[in-house]
Amino acid sequence: MLRLSLSLTCLVLSVTVGHADDGADPLQALRNAAGKNDPEAQYSLAIEILRYCQPSKEQQDEAIRWLRAAADRPGSSQPVAKAQLRLARFFDAGTYTGKDIDEALRWYRRAADNLVVEAMVRLAEVHLARKGAPSPDSAEGVQWLQKAAHVGSPEAETWLGVLYAHGGAVPRDYAESRKWFLRSAPTMLNWSCWPNNWPRRRFGNCLPAEYLGTFFAEGLGTPQNDDAARLWFEAASRNYSPYSDYSLGIMYERGKGVPADIAKALAYYRASAQRNFRAAQYRLGLAYLHGDGVPADQAEALKWFSLAIEQRLTTISQSGLVGRKRRDSNIESNRGLSGRRGELDEAAYEDALAEAVELARTLDPQELAKADASIRAFELRYFAGPGHPPPAPPCRPQR
Repeated sequence: MLRLSLSLTCLVLSVTVGHADDGADPLQALRNAAGKNDPEAQYSLAIEILRYCQPSKEQQDEAIRWLRAAADRPGSSQPVAKAQLRLARFFDAGTYTGKDIDEALRWYRRAADNLVVEAMVRLAEVHLARKGAPSPDSAEGVQWLQKAAHVGSPEAETWLGVLYAHGGAVPRDYAESRKWFLRSAPTMLNWSCWPNNWPRRRFGNCLPAEYLGTFFAEGLGTPQNDDAARLWFEAASRNYSPYSDYSLGIMYERGKGVPADIAKALAYYRASAQRNFRAAQYRLGLAYLHGDGVPADQAEALKWFSLAIEQRLTTISQSGLVGRKRRDSNIESNRGLSGRRGELDEAAYEDALAEAVELARTLDPQELAKADASIRAFELRYFAGPGHPPPAPPCRPQR
């Protein structure tokens, strides 16, 4: 099958490149093979048709017919499974077909039966969409996650860890959660944790390590162990985890499992704060306010307090009151460990708000201008960071 696939690919390329201007159909070789009921050719032909620049409705319908021909057959070969997954995606999103979730789920199930992990995870997502008490739907969603995890999906392993850590669809069980995070963490840490990087994932790549660090730090489902917590936080920190940087900062500031070292603590706080982690921004602001490990600098303190509450200085200084506003992309608010992070977020916001209002009232205009310029510089760097998806392949010009 691999030899046939390579032969078909080479044939398509040679026809397209060598004879694109002779009026012949550049996909004729694939059409001939697809007409002989070869699922690999049928799948490849459908994809090549959809690669046309702005394919017509007739071309789209033809591509869907070839995908159905490849997918709607017994067996578990790779082209059959690929066609099933592609059809499921199209019906799920309404791409080239009308949106039809029932039809999408039918094809996801067939692909999942052929051990396509993405299909299993999507089925789990659909059945776990409803929050609250366990239900038949949530039980089926957990079953699909377990199937995906058992064939080696780190995303499914991580999701199971999150479910067992918080309870709901399954009973809360920190020991079971830790088991799944220990399985997924080594694989997930192969990629950067910084959320603007690719490939995109449902959960941050550092999430399992962050949970494990917290479990060991707080003795959840395992005996409390500061050394183990530090090792997991350091592993995530090397991959740019702002939560882990903050947690290491706390450990070094308080001498928890490590010798107290304010310089190291501030280095970790700064790394976390520069990735927009609210609690670290507040801790860094306190250090500059009180001259703790750094020269006292009220303008720099105001900068970090203002970033922590996500408000411009004009709003703070004019009214003295700040309406709470959070960005959906705020790392601390939206990623896992919701209980602990939520508490950190609330406390940091309220404390930073009080400090910012007081500093905005007392600093002179020159110091306020300095703080405002520093805030603008930070925002330019943070919001202009990496995160563009890889470019899409070029479309095929219409004949």
